[in-house]
Amino acid sequence: MDVAIIGTGNIAGTLARHWSEAGHRVLLGSRDPADEGARALAEEVSASLGTPAEAAARGEIVTLAIPGGAVADTVRELTDELAGKTIVVPANQMGGGSGNIAGEVAQLVPGARVIRAFNTLPFELIAAGELGGEQLDMFYSGSEEADEVAEELISACGLRPVRIGGIEQAALLDGLFALWAALAFAGGRGRRIAFALRGA
Repeated sequence: MDVAIIGTGNIAGTLARHWSEAGHRVLLGSRDPADEGARALAEEVSASLGTPAEAAARGEIVTLAIPGGAVADTVRELTDELAGKTIVVPANQMGGGSGNIAGEVAQLVPGARVIRAFNTLPFELIAAGELGGEQLDMFYSGSEEADEVAEELISACGLRPVRIGGIEQAALLDGLFALWAALAFAGGRGRRIAFALRGA
């Protein structure tokens, strides 16, 4: 698959490495394609590097690996490029703001298949895929038409996909991130913690 990733930070780099290794063609979109870090990442994963609009136009799937506060404005700028696409939303809103980032994206791009995923683990654990020798769960929600894509992209990171429902359930994942952040930082447990689904 041609997977565009908007952003070149920690989450973007982690996903780019996994997906490139899995055989997907990665297209990186940066507001400054001349940035040394962006160029180094593109070279590392054998990705093309361009502007967000260029990457989004070429990708079958577009991943918004940018700060949560920048998502709405970025989506508005890329409305034409995102039309009819599958959009993956790992961005988190730090310090308040929208309680349903993926739901907002779905409203801004009607007809897009939106997946909320990769927001409930820190990039270090997404990179590792496991903790204490156990495979990590990645909770996600989204359009049923995009389930196969979601499971493929999550599995490519060595994570176990756990669907919690359609895009109408996406706000639950924003809340799960808020709980993770409270435990990791205010609770003093550190970043190497994760939620897991267990049952008989």
